[in-house]
Amino acid sequence: MKKISDNLVIIYSSLIGFLLTFVWTLLNFISTPNNCSLFAKFDLINYKFAAFFYITSLIAFTIAGYFGYKQLVNNEQVSFRYGATIPAVFLFLAFLLVPLNGHDLNFYFSAGRAVAGGQNVYTSNWPVGNLLQCGPSAEFSQGIMYGPITVTVLTIFYKFSLGSILWFLFYWKLLMILLFVLTAWLVYKIISEVTSLDKFKFNLLFLSQPLIVWAWIGSGQFDALWLVFVLAAILLSIGRQWAMVIVALTFGIWIKFIPVLMTPWFVLWWWQDTNKANWKNNMLQAFAGVVSSLLLTVLVWQNYWQGFKVFNTIILQSKWAVSSIFAVSYYSLKGLFVMAFAEQAHFVLTRLLQGSLLLFAVYLLWPMVSRVYSLILRREIWVATDFILGIFISMLIYLGIWQKSFWPWYISWLVPFGVILFYTYPSDYLKKILIWISLAPVIFYMLWIVNHQLASTDATSELWFQWAVVLSVWVYPVINLIKWRRINFSIDK
Repeated sequence: MKKISDNLVIIYSSLIGFLLTFVWTLLNFISTPNNCSLFAKFDLINYKFAAFFYITSLIAFTIAGYFGYKQLVNNEQVSFRYGATIPAVFLFLAFLLVPLNGHDLNFYFSAGRAVAGGQNVYTSNWPVGNLLQCGPSAEFSQGIMYGPITVTVLTIFYKFSLGSILWFLFYWKLLMILLFVLTAWLVYKIISEVTSLDKFKFNLLFLSQPLIVWAWIGSGQFDALWLVFVLAAILLSIGRQWAMVIVALTFGIWIKFIPVLMTPWFVLWWWQDTNKANWKNNMLQAFAGVVSSLLLTVLVWQNYWQGFKVFNTIILQSKWAVSSIFAVSYYSLKGLFVMAFAEQAHFVLTRLLQGSLLLFAVYLLWPMVSRVYSLILRREIWVATDFILGIFISMLIYLGIWQKSFWPWYISWLVPFGVILFYTYPSDYLKKILIWISLAPVIFYMLWIVNHQLASTDATSELWFQWAVVLSVWVYPVINLIKWRRINFSIDK
């Protein structure tokens, strides 16, 4: 009887979310001739109704996900009806959502339009249209923080949309759904190389991830575009196809640069696989991969390269501080340090915070560093899950401790690797961290929406909001990471 009740909760929650999302979408797509959403022109009372639609949809998704997860942990049988249908409903709901804060989609659309109009978005000022919200008709952007493959893809999608933001939104979200499904398939294939699993349970767990569904499909964040190449590199590494590993990582890097941080783990993987019996073959593969990657680099940059100044924007972005441990600490202590150090306050405070966070990051990562040292000296043999664990832990520490600016969709970088480990590396600490980071960042959206409706301001620049993000997203995972570190990130049960 309990199982039937849980299934009914999933179904009814999904239907409620569907109905409210559908109403919200219709209101957003009714536009006036000046491209300002008619719903966006309503007064504050109607904005509160908009918040109600969003928040109720989020609650419905969370309830459905919670009861679905209960079925998984209780080892209940998951049929095709629930293992495939519920994720499909979730994806459809997210597809219908029009982002309340459409800046990123405006940015993507405008970048494609600028390139189609003959501008180099890396080195010129180009207009970012405001087509999904009321407000200024345009602002200008100096450069872009994405790789040339992304810029080319955005341009292609702009041309297919025939200059319409709504068609662009439609095509873009279709691409995100396809990439999400491809990500799930690659994760499933990697897990299948290590252990067996119920594919319907897997579908229900992975394809109903609240954060990924909301960020990738609902808001149109394109992190899946580079993640599929990193996951492909893992699969190729298991098959010892090192030339293709290098090419796959190069594709990922020229989409969003993030795979650069993961590349050392693949170098270590190649190093371990290279021995007296196969060193010639592995060296030849590495050479072929590097040459192919250089050719690929020339190809993708040929229309945009104007010297190393094309990286100015990504370098500048690395200096931004928002919603991170560094940011809240800096802005909370800034007044005190100004009184104490006057003009030297910024220099002293930034060095103090960066030094402290670096030491803390090294402390957390040290068990992995010690193991890497043993691997390099060939005193220890790793399996595939050890390298994936290295990626997961190092990126978790990077995002949670070291990164100066943080947005909730950054956590989606971790989820695919966490899900692989969820099935192949039985650690309670890992599972606690994964479940928390899959749900907690959604709080960001809810807080932002409530504040926007009540105060009509963007809370992302306000210190109270940044503290709320840091405390809600990072405190619990960091506590569990410290506990896990004490047993050297080993299996704890």
